[in-house]
Amino acid sequence: DRDALHVREATTAVALGGVPLPGGVGSIVGVVTGALSLGLITNGINLFGISPFLRGAVTGLLLLLAVCSQRRKVVGL
Repeated sequence: DRDALHVREATTAVALGGVPLPGGVGSIVGVVTGALSLGLITNGINLFGISPFLRGAVTGLLLLLAVCSQRRKVVGL
């Protein structure tokens, strides 16, 4: 589904930009940087002739890495 692909790409761009997905504060510069980075990676996939079916896999992997690398706040014990 094309809409799901666009949602995943937008979410990945936001996560790459440093905005915490559970909620929080980010910057416009970070989101724009994330979107440009994702665009460059997607363009590179096309230019190198890699299968377009891998585009979704690469986007999903980047989203997973971005979410895993975000700092988690420890709730008081």
